[in-house]
Amino acid sequence: MNDIELEMTIKIFENTDDWTKNQTVKNNEKLNPYLSFCEYTVQRLKTLQIVEEIHGRPGNPVSIGQAFWGTYTLTEISKEFLDLIKESGFYSEIKTNMASA
Repeated sequence: MNDIELEMTIKIFENTDDWTKNQTVKNNEKLNPYLSFCEYTVQRLKTLQIVEEIHGRPGNPVSIGQAFWGTYTLTEISKEFLDLIKESGFYSEIKTNMASA
């Protein structure tokens, strides 16, 4: 993952209030300024199996006929990935860059 994807990953994880529920980037007002970046990052995280796809799950925020672009469920792997970012030192560097932007 590149720096922008890591930054968007942190934004997504830290702005997802309830990790036990299915999420849609479009439904999260805190992510709206970065909508396309966040949706792309969610798809990338699904490919890496850091977040889960939510096809056919109860409580799915996506109605029939909509694409599953930008929908996700955070998991224990998501938490471990965020912990890894924090331990590596990238977290403080990215947060510093986000604050100065």
